[in-house]
Order: sequence, then structure tokens, then C-alpha cells
Amino acid sequence: MGYEFENVGFTAFATVLEHLGEDLHSAKTYITTHGDFGFTGEGILNIFSTAHSDAMGKIESQLDHLHEYFTDTLHGYLGQIQGLYLEQEDDSREKLLELERLFQPDSDELDRARASDSETIEPSAGFPTVAEPEERLVAPNADADDVYIQPEPNNILDHFSVQYQVRWIITWFADDPMDWLGKRFAGDWEAFLNCAEALDNLAECIRDIMTNFIAHVEQLEAVWSGNAYSAFNFALRDIRSQVIDGTVEPIERLAENYRDAARSAVDDYQAIEPIMGVVVDAIGTAGLSLLKNSFNMRSYFNEAVKPSLDDATGKAADALAAAELKEVDFTEVELEELKELRGSGNNLMLDDQGLPVIVDRYENL
Repeated sequence: MGYEFENVGFTAFATVLEHLGEDLHSAKTYITTHGDFGFTGEGILNIFSTAHSDAMGKIESQLDHLHEYFTDTLHGYLGQIQGLYLEQEDDSREKLLELERLFQPDSDELDRARASDSETIEPSAGFPTVAEPEERLVAPNADADDVYIQPEPNNILDHFSVQYQVRWIITWFADDPMDWLGKRFAGDWEAFLNCAEALDNLAECIRDIMTNFIAHVEQLEAVWSGNAYSAFNFALRDIRSQVIDGTVEPIERLAENYRDAARSAVDDYQAIEPIMGVVVDAIGTAGLSLLKNSFNMRSYFNEAVKPSLDDATGKAADALAAAELKEVDFTEVELEELKELRGSGNNLMLDDQGLPVIVDRYENL
């Protein structure tokens, strides 16, 4: 029974953690950019604005937490481990051998954990990456046709309405004005879909970061071996699981909530769009009559325009109530910070900072 420790290679592993931190920083910059679609994108009928801000804030805070863990907490802890193995006194070497006996494996837990990996990672002092997280961070380009297709005229008479003719002319040169107004009223469904796609990309990026993390932990065996290393490896695999369960999967659920928000925005718009068309037609008819100087504006407004505006107000109230219910989906998504692990065999494997207990056990010998 013994151990091996090579200082230069171990130092290289610490540098790898800094690279993981850079990937996490890129991930935060990405979601900060593509998760911001502004007030007009949220829509005046859309109650999601506060929930959206809270959700993005949670994600950014979680990425800061993970960045600090890898580049500060765990990085600093490696220096403590390094200090144990660089001690040259006889009693220090004896304590390291005692540490090996303390972490004597009593099961094949690490072997089973390795067997569940998607691929076998060989020890390597060069610490090559096996995934490219930043390649996931592409600009979202969601297909709005998934939730909304611009309607065609229902019948021949629609072709003679004022609002249809205006929309037909303008769409030759720009976006449909009704869609533009509807998005400002109900919420920009394209922005919601793009945000959902950005969240999916972010989740895949973090998953790749954790794939690289465990690959590097496996590669570390090229420069550090023994029972203490095995305990270190097994404990950090739990960190990977915590990040997947507490960060990646909640972000994926949040992406689905944004797709629901897109569908909700379309539902709100489609409930109001016909009424908006009636109002446009009524005002257009009023304008033509005014040109002929034979029109009672107040009477016409009360008869043709006001009922539609009242109807629109009622639809808006219904949409607002529905949005308040959907807001819960956003606020219930929780991202979990890293925590300690109580494992079998060696009892406490991670301390309350999410660090393997190698140094603590050594100091208590």
C-alpha cells in the first residue's frame, strides 16, 4: 500500500480549474446578453417581467457561485493538499501512509461510478479536454412558426377591410403592424422562444464543463494515485452530480417555461387581434366619412369603436389573470448551491464548502 504524487503535474491540474472558470464566465456573459429582451419584449399584458428578472438573476448568481467554487474554493484547497505531500519530514510521510490506510476502499463505489461514464478517460498529465463548452454558446435563432403562423383572410370580404389592405401594403416593406403592436401588447413570443433556446444552450454548456471537470479529475491519476486520490475522485463526482441536478436540469425546466410563455403570449394576442382589427376598420371608415363631411364622430365612436375597446379591455384582464398563474412556474424553479455529501464507508466525503475531506482527515491523524 502506498501513494504517488508529482508536484508539477498537480499544479497543472490547478490551472485546469482556472480554464473551467473562464468557461463559466463565458456562459454568464452569454445568458446576460441573450436573456435580456427589454420591457417592450415582455409586453404590457405580460406579468412575467418580475419573474423573468428574478430567474435571470438566479442563474447569474448560480454561475458566480460555481465560478467561485472552481477558481477560488477548490483551487485554494488544492494548495493545501499540495502542502501535505511536499512535507519532507519522516512523521509527515508516515501520516500520509496512515491517510492511505484511513481511505482504504471498502467497496467498488468508484469503479461503479467510472463504469457509468459515457467514455473511459485515461490518466494524462496534459489534461486534454473532451468537450468544447463554448461551442454551445451560439446566438439563438428560434423558429416562431412553432407557436404562431400569421393568419390568412377568412373570406373574400376580409380583402376589402381597411385593416387588411393596410397590413398587406405594409408587409411588403416591413413586419406586419398588427403583429408588431400585438407583441408590445401581449409579449414578444419570438423573444421568449429565443430566451428558451439560449437557456438550452447554456444548460448544454454547463453540462460540457462538468464533463471536462470529471475528465480532468480522472486524468489527475497520472500524477497522484492512491486511496486518498480515489476518495478525492469519488467526492468530486458528487459535485458533478450536484451541478447537473441543481443547475443544469432547473435551467432546462426554465427553458420549457419560456416556451410556455411564448404560447401564452400568442394566445393573448390571438384573443385581442380580431378586436384590434375591428377598431382599425372602424377608425378607417370614420376617416373616409370625415373626408365627405357627413359623419357624426361621437355617435360612430360609441356604436362602432367603444364596444370593441371594452371587449379588448376584458380580454386583457383575462390574459393578465392567466399570466399571474403562469408566473408561479418561473418563481418555483430553484437552483441549488453545492453542499456536503455524507457517503457510505468513509462517512463525510465533502465538507460544508463542497470540498473533499482529505486535509481534514490528515490534520486529525
